[in-house]
Amino acid sequence: MRGRRTASARTGLFLAELIIMLLIFALCAAVCMRMFGAAQVNSDRSRDLNWASLRVQSAAECYKAAGGDVAETARLLGRQETPAGAGEDPSAGSCVLSYYDGEWAAAEEEEAAWVLCLDVVEEGLADIWVSPADEEEKFFYIRTGVVYHGE
Repeated sequence: MRGRRTASARTGLFLAELIIMLLIFALCAAVCMRMFGAAQVNSDRSRDLNWASLRVQSAAECYKAAGGDVAETARLLGRQETPAGAGEDPSAGSCVLSYYDGEWAAAEEEEAAWVLCLDVVEEGLADIWVSPADEEEKFFYIRTGVVYHGE
Protein backbone atom coordinates (compact mmCIF):
# COMPACT_ATOMS: atom_id res chain seq x y z
CA MET A 1 0.00 0.00 0.00
CA ARG A 2 2.74 2.32 0.85
CA GLY A 3 4.29 2.10 -2.64
CA ARG A 4 1.04 3.06 -4.30
CA ARG A 5 0.70 6.25 -2.28
CA THR A 6 4.22 7.29 -3.16
CA ALA A 7 3.63 6.68 -6.87
CA SER A 8 0.35 8.62 -6.71
CA ALA A 9 2.02 11.52 -4.90
CA ARG A 10 4.82 11.58 -7.46
CA THR A 11 2.33 11.64 -10.32
CA GLY A 12 0.42 14.51 -8.72
CA LEU A 13 3.62 16.43 -8.16
CA PHE A 14 4.69 15.81 -11.75
CA LEU A 15 1.35 17.07 -13.09
CA ALA A 16 1.48 20.19 -10.91
CA GLU A 17 5.02 20.87 -12.12
CA LEU A 18 3.94 20.35 -15.73
CA ILE A 19 1.02 22.77 -15.34
CA ILE A 20 3.29 25.41 -13.79
CA MET A 21 5.75 25.04 -16.67
CA LEU A 22 2.94 25.41 -19.22
CA LEU A 23 1.69 28.58 -17.48
CA ILE A 24 5.20 30.06 -17.49
CA PHE A 25 5.57 29.15 -21.17
CA ALA A 26 2.20 30.76 -21.98
CA LEU A 27 3.20 33.92 -20.08
CA CYS A 28 6.51 34.13 -21.96
CA ALA A 29 4.71 33.59 -25.28
CA ALA A 30 2.27 36.42 -24.47
CA VAL A 31 5.16 38.77 -23.62
CA CYS A 32 6.93 37.85 -26.87
CA MET A 33 3.78 38.46 -28.93
CA ARG A 34 3.35 41.87 -27.32
CA MET A 35 6.97 42.73 -28.12
CA PHE A 36 6.51 41.65 -31.75
CA GLY A 37 3.43 43.86 -31.97
CA ALA A 38 5.32 46.86 -30.57
CA ALA A 39 8.18 46.19 -32.99
CA GLN A 40 5.72 46.26 -35.90
CA VAL A 41 4.29 49.59 -34.75
CA ASN A 42 7.81 51.03 -34.41
CA SER A 43 8.74 49.68 -37.84
CA ASP A 44 5.68 51.26 -39.47
CA ARG A 45 6.35 54.61 -37.78
CA SER A 46 9.98 54.50 -38.84
CA ARG A 47 9.00 53.72 -42.43
CA ASP A 48 6.50 56.59 -42.46
CA LEU A 49 9.05 58.99 -40.98
CA ASN A 50 11.59 57.96 -43.60
CA TRP A 51 9.12 58.48 -46.47
CA ALA A 52 7.92 61.79 -44.99
CA SER A 53 11.47 63.10 -44.77
CA LEU A 54 12.15 62.04 -48.37
CA ARG A 55 8.97 63.73 -49.65
CA VAL A 56 9.69 66.94 -47.71
CA GLN A 57 13.29 66.99 -48.92
CA SER A 58 12.12 66.49 -52.50
CA ALA A 59 9.66 69.37 -52.16
CA ALA A 60 12.39 71.59 -50.69
CA GLU A 61 14.71 70.77 -53.59
CA CYS A 62 11.93 71.56 -56.09
CA TYR A 63 11.27 74.87 -54.33
CA LYS A 64 14.96 75.78 -54.47
CA ALA A 65 15.29 74.65 -58.10
CA ALA A 66 12.29 76.81 -58.99
CA GLY A 67 13.97 79.82 -57.38
CA GLY A 68 11.12 80.24 -54.92
CA ASP A 69 8.46 80.34 -57.66
CA VAL A 70 5.44 78.53 -56.23
CA ALA A 71 3.80 77.81 -59.58
CA GLU A 72 7.02 76.26 -60.90
CA THR A 73 7.44 74.30 -57.67
CA ALA A 74 3.91 72.94 -58.07
CA ARG A 75 4.69 71.98 -61.66
CA LEU A 76 7.89 70.19 -60.61
CA LEU A 77 5.96 68.32 -57.92
CA GLY A 78 3.18 67.52 -60.38
CA ARG A 79 0.60 69.38 -58.28
CA GLN A 80 -1.63 72.41 -58.48
CA GLU A 81 -0.82 75.60 -56.65
CA THR A 82 -3.36 76.74 -54.08
CA PRO A 83 -3.04 80.54 -54.17
CA ALA A 84 -3.52 82.85 -51.24
CA GLY A 85 -6.70 84.87 -50.91
CA ALA A 86 -7.44 87.50 -53.54
CA GLY A 87 -5.54 90.73 -53.15
CA GLU A 88 -2.77 89.23 -51.02
CA ASP A 89 0.90 89.20 -51.91
CA PRO A 90 1.16 86.26 -54.35
CA SER A 91 4.66 85.34 -53.15
CA ALA A 92 3.53 84.91 -49.53
CA GLY A 93 0.68 82.69 -48.44
CA SER A 94 0.71 80.47 -51.50
CA CYS A 95 0.55 76.79 -50.78
CA VAL A 96 1.23 73.59 -52.69
CA LEU A 97 -0.53 70.45 -51.45
CA SER A 98 0.43 66.88 -52.36
CA TYR A 99 -1.51 63.83 -51.26
CA TYR A 100 -0.17 60.34 -50.63
CA ASP A 101 -1.79 57.02 -49.76
CA GLY A 102 -0.65 54.69 -46.98
CA GLU A 103 2.12 53.29 -49.18
CA TRP A 104 3.39 56.80 -50.08
CA ALA A 105 2.21 56.71 -53.69
CA ALA A 106 0.62 59.87 -55.11
CA ALA A 107 -3.12 59.89 -54.45
CA GLU A 108 -6.18 62.06 -54.78
CA GLU A 109 -7.35 64.09 -51.79
CA GLU A 110 -10.24 61.71 -50.99
CA GLU A 111 -7.93 58.66 -50.83
CA ALA A 112 -5.05 60.36 -49.02
CA ALA A 113 -3.48 59.05 -45.83
CA TRP A 114 -0.78 61.76 -45.83
CA VAL A 115 -0.69 65.42 -46.89
CA LEU A 116 2.42 67.37 -47.83
CA CYS A 117 2.09 71.13 -47.64
CA LEU A 118 4.60 73.66 -48.95
CA ASP A 119 3.53 76.99 -47.50
CA VAL A 120 5.34 80.18 -48.54
CA VAL A 121 5.98 82.31 -45.45
CA GLU A 122 7.59 85.20 -47.31
CA GLU A 123 9.39 85.59 -50.60
CA GLY A 124 12.10 82.94 -50.80
CA LEU A 125 11.15 81.27 -47.50
CA ALA A 126 8.81 78.29 -47.15
CA ASP A 127 7.62 75.89 -44.48
CA ILE A 128 7.22 72.33 -45.70
CA TRP A 129 5.60 69.58 -43.68
CA VAL A 130 3.85 66.25 -43.86
CA SER A 131 0.92 65.37 -41.64
CA PRO A 132 -1.63 62.56 -41.52
CA ALA A 133 -4.62 63.44 -43.68
CA ASP A 134 -7.02 63.23 -40.73
CA GLU A 135 -4.90 65.26 -38.29
CA GLU A 136 -3.52 68.77 -38.00
CA GLU A 137 -0.33 67.68 -36.22
CA LYS A 138 2.86 68.01 -38.26
CA PHE A 139 4.55 64.61 -38.54
CA PHE A 140 7.73 65.96 -40.18
CA TYR A 141 8.61 69.63 -40.74
CA ILE A 142 11.37 71.81 -42.20
CA ARG A 143 11.79 75.46 -43.14
CA THR A 144 13.74 76.18 -46.29
CA GLY A 145 14.83 79.26 -48.14
CA VAL A 146 16.10 80.29 -51.54
CA VAL A 147 19.30 82.26 -51.83
CA TYR A 148 19.24 84.82 -54.60
CA HIS A 149 22.60 85.50 -56.22
CA GLY A 150 23.00 88.98 -57.81
CA GLU A 151 20.21 90.15 -60.02
